[in-house]
Amino acid sequence: MILSLLSDRRLWLALAFLLVVGGAYGKGRLDQSRIAEIKAQEVQLDLRDSKIENLTRSIKINAEALESAVIRAQDREAEQSNLEQKVKDYEAQLGQADACILTDDDVSRLQNIR
Repeated sequence: MILSLLSDRRLWLALAFLLVVGGAYGKGRLDQSRIAEIKAQEVQLDLRDSKIENLTRSIKINAEALESAVIRAQDREAEQSNLEQKVKDYEAQLGQADACILTDDDVSRLQNIR
């Protein structure tokens, strides 16, 4: 009986057809999974590209903020130096002035305030 089944050409053709159809189906499934993987990788690459763009933009913004902070610090240092020089000049001017810089009118007004 088994020998008669093995000698039947229709059975062999049916098995060959099933193998071809099964192989085509399996290859199609494999191709679909590969396409899905490629699409997922493209999405991941797009996300990474957007993260890189955001980080680059953030770095540029931080660099500009740092530059402006350095400029403000330099301006403050220059202003502080200028004010210190004014104080020194004023102290030198006071050192050369008379002991009392109040006029007689100022003294009389202060006494009236008491």
